[in-house]
Amino acid sequence: MSRRKIAIFVVSDIYQFTPPKTTGPIVQAKTVMVRSGVPYPVYSTGRLELALSQGYTVYVVNEFDGIKEHDQWWIALLGSEKNLVFTPGIPLKSLDSAWPKLARRLRLSKKINWKPFFSSEIQRAIFRLSGAKGGPDFIV
Repeated sequence: MSRRKIAIFVVSDIYQFTPPKTTGPIVQAKTVMVRSGVPYPVYSTGRLELALSQGYTVYVVNEFDGIKEHDQWWIALLGSEKNLVFTPGIPLKSLDSAWPKLARRLRLSKKINWKPFFSSEIQRAIFRLSGAKGGPDFIV
């Protein structure tokens, strides 16, 4: 039985505010994010595109913000909002926060020691038990 190829990203793995360093053609911004009335161009890191091209099922976790207009381009690349795990406004130590929610989606929650509840330990357990790669593992 082969294991699914899973990648787990946080939003900062997907985009950046500076143009990527490239020797190829000029890269155009994907969209613009407006903060306090100031527009910032949003560029892809290329990591999401690489993971998808290599056949990974990608989950995107975000504990702080909901989906914004500038997120639409990469959500379209995912092809399914069911792989988004966004839990804005939910306390980080809640079992309804993003990382425990992802553990349930991946059917790993029974294999994780939930006490004491430290988000970083839960994140490490999810990566270890699922065999998932993280966004930074995709070098562009």
